[in-house]
Amino acid sequence: MSKLKATPAVHNVSNLEDLKRFVNNFISDVFDTVNGGLEFKSNLWTDLQDVSFVAANTETQVAHGLQKVPTGYMLCGSNVSTTLYDGTSTWTKTHLYLKSSAVANVKILIF
Repeated sequence: MSKLKATPAVHNVSNLEDLKRFVNNFISDVFDTVNGGLEFKSNLWTDLQDVSFVAANTETQVAHGLQKVPTGYMLCGSNVSTTLYDGTSTWTKTHLYLKSSAVANVKILIF
């Protein structure tokens, strides 16, 4: 997991040398994490789901763990050539509704 380890507790700094050390450690931690250490699941509000569309052009309910209404999704993989598109049902904090142009097993990133 790539999360910041440095504490944001700058109020515990009591002198200039401690402040310099604190800022240096914090910036170093941010630099190391952001430059090559970010991961979708750990650092971004996303959910990766495997979904089976058993019929073409038929709305399929997809559960997600975002705990908020999603703003979108990306197709990350599929066993066949297909296009995903929004269903007609309203998305919620727990589900979104999609259609596939083909019977397919896909992997989608929900955000």
